[in-house]
Amino acid sequence: MAPKLIAIVFVSLLLLNSLTGYCQQNIQVQEHYLQKSKNQKTAGWVLLTTGFMAAVTGLAITGNNTLDNIINAEDKDTGGEAVTIAGITVMAGSIPFFVMASKNRKNAYSLSASHQQWPSTHKQNLSYHRIPVINLKICF
Repeated sequence: MAPKLIAIVFVSLLLLNSLTGYCQQNIQVQEHYLQKSKNQKTAGWVLLTTGFMAAVTGLAITGNNTLDNIINAEDKDTGGEAVTIAGITVMAGSIPFFVMASKNRKNAYSLSASHQQWPSTHKQNLSYHRIPVINLKICF
């Protein structure tokens, strides 16, 4: 008795799953990739300018300390080198964001979502149904 119940539940779940396959949301693929590209480009610019400002600040601190060390003949470590290295690291971290933004922008222009008319027959009458499609443009 239990194997029949398990089989009925399994088949019922499969049928419910197949019914939801036709209820897809209309996803605006191109707008999604363009927004994603814009956000990544903004993040890249923020990281680049922040890293640049930190590197310049670190170099300014290190430059002032070098002159003070020469005059006073003392070896003081104020952390200017660490700030410079951190700034350069943050600037290097912006590169992947620019690369990903470029790839997403290319994807936005190669992928697009639309509706297409699909012919079907119903009681010997030809009718057209709109179905969502994703178009992929490949440039050679």
